Amino acid sequence: MSGFERSLQRSALRYLNEQHHTVARCNSAGPGHINGDPDVYGCVRGLMFHIELKQPEGRLTEAQRYRIDEWRSVGARVYVAHNMDEVRDAWADVANDAADYVLL
Repeated sequence: MSGFERSLQRSALRYLNEQHHTVARCNSAGPGHINGDPDVYGCVRGLMFHIELKQPEGRLTEAQRYRIDEWRSVGARVYVAHNMDEVRDAWADVANDAADYVLL
């Protein structure tokens, strides 16, 4: 992860965790890490989402495309964000659909 992506990740996590009924975490390398999984994962009112963070001109790797397809195949929302506007748009998309979920 580049310096730009680390900075974007910090900003994204701060923003996401400030949102109502939202929990977000970073997917950092280490034991159990799967190559290609998106950088950020979270949940809004029971609806799972992932965000892959990229530099402005960044492109997905083959492993990232595979993992994104894998997550989408089981119903997770997966987004690619190059800036905070795209992070906010991703959260708004998930939150809009999650608004009908009832929290127990």
